[in-house]
Amino acid sequence: GKSTAAPLAVASGAVATPLAAAVGVQALSLVAAATWRSRPPLPRTNAGPCPFLQKERFWLVAAAHSLVFAALKTFENFSSAVLVTRFGYDAPRAGAVAAVVPLAACVLAPLGGLAADR
Repeated sequence: GKSTAAPLAVASGAVATPLAAAVGVQALSLVAAATWRSRPPLPRTNAGPCPFLQKERFWLVAAAHSLVFAALKTFENFSSAVLVTRFGYDAPRAGAVAAVVPLAACVLAPLGGLAADR
């Protein structure tokens, strides 16, 4: 079943909080990526099959992705209920509008990966 987040968010008037958190986390990750200073490469050691796990940048990207994904999933969990309750959408239309965010993520994620690889 759905969590009780939607009724609580609508009742408290804090509907925009998860969306603001998602935008804020994304902005922080973009600022971090834009201002990242290159460091000299670490000396090569016997790192095993996954040497990238020792790199600080990998963990920065992993943490930013985790926060963005968590905020996005939180928003997706109750966005259709907010559209129905607060804005008067019917259920099928609210579901279609709420589906735009994950659909856009599916389309834009590979493009973001291509841009990151440049």
